Amino acid sequence: MRFRTNCLFIIACVVSAFAQVTTSRLDGTVTDPQGASVVGAEIRVLNVNTGQSFANKTDERGYWVIPSMSTGMYRVSVSLQGFKTATVDNVKIDAGVPATVNTALELGSLTETVEVSSGAELLQTATATVTSTLVGRQLHELPFTSRNITELIVTQPGSVTPGVPRSTSVYGLPQSALNTTLDGLNIQDNSNRSSDGFFLGIFPRADAIEEMTITSAAAGADSNAEGALQMKLVTRAGSNEWHGGLYEQHRNQFFNANYYFNNINNQPRDHIVFNQFGELVGGPIKKNKLFFFVHMEALQLPQTYTEPTGTVLTPDAAKGIFTYRDSGNVVRTVNLLQLAAANNYVSTLDPTIAKTLSQIAGFTQGVPGLKSRIASNSDYNRNNLDFQSKGGNYRRFPTTRIDWNATSKHHVEFIYNYQTNLQP
Repeated sequence: MRFRTNCLFIIACVVSAFAQVTTSRLDGTVTDPQGASVVGAEIRVLNVNTGQSFANKTDERGYWVIPSMSTGMYRVSVSLQGFKTATVDNVKIDAGVPATVNTALELGSLTETVEVSSGAELLQTATATVTSTLVGRQLHELPFTSRNITELIVTQPGSVTPGVPRSTSVYGLPQSALNTTLDGLNIQDNSNRSSDGFFLGIFPRADAIEEMTITSAAAGADSNAEGALQMKLVTRAGSNEWHGGLYEQHRNQFFNANYYFNNINNQPRDHIVFNQFGELVGGPIKKNKLFFFVHMEALQLPQTYTEPTGTVLTPDAAKGIFTYRDSGNVVRTVNLLQLAAANNYVSTLDPTIAKTLSQIAGFTQGVPGLKSRIASNSDYNRNNLDFQSKGGNYRRFPTTRIDWNATSKHHVEFIYNYQTNLQP
């Protein structure tokens, strides 16, 4: 029996000194109807989920910037005396991906508002970084088997998967070039990183993750020396609205056809009962100030699986009678014990070895999966043996997150991820 635990614990004030950032910058320019820069325009940015607001003014170039914005959806309002107020909705901030909102004000009264629901010139012009972000329904409706979010990398451009998702490479890069972080901290099993970059100390679960951002080229300074391919995961947060849910996914071998090679070996269907279930809840502790999110998921996987091919002696070979094909293509047999006696060597089996061979024969004789090696390997003295072995995988994934808008310029996060892994 093997028992393993992994824990990820983060307290962050906007950014962590020793971790990759999970925030990003929002900036833009403001111009008048003639395209000239507007100086001193009031900029207000509102997080539509938590009510946190930010304020700034445009400089002499009509430029404004708000650094270190948490991931989420925002509303940007631009106002100045003599112009209509411009409001831009649905401004999406992703981890490590700067966003730009450029607006052109129209002449009029401050009480008049021009609203743009899909974003006004939402451009990404501040970096050459190539990214792809999966959020919301994409994380829940794209097909993958285990609710481990990292499997979705197989859906991204440049990915090649020769076998299981963990064998994926992106743009031909080795798996050691992959860096995976959760809320800014690396979660890979780095002892196996060179051969299995997708094996993680904590498996990020679909219902506990807000977004997954994959950077495949020209990574920024926040990712320097960490890997050519960046996978940034962000834990879900609470908001001013209450959200929760219960779910269960079940897979059972009763509904599966038998595996092709099991049929060949006259073996039954592999036993697999894959059960994943969990619950989550999130909401406000104090509106616009303090929020929480709690998630718990369990994975139960009792199963059998076919072991790699082994070999066992044939009944005659176990008695010392070996068969071979000579240079004249004639099949012959020889009793090695008699041959040993004729040449004054020990001609009896060691008692321990004889007992072991007898036990192996008793366990394997006539069982499904026992196949002759004569046709495939010209081996007359051993048989191949495929056998089904019992196993299991039992995991628990608790997650807790608390967000506090301490001031208009300070945001505090407490994030706790833990995993237990019991493999009988």
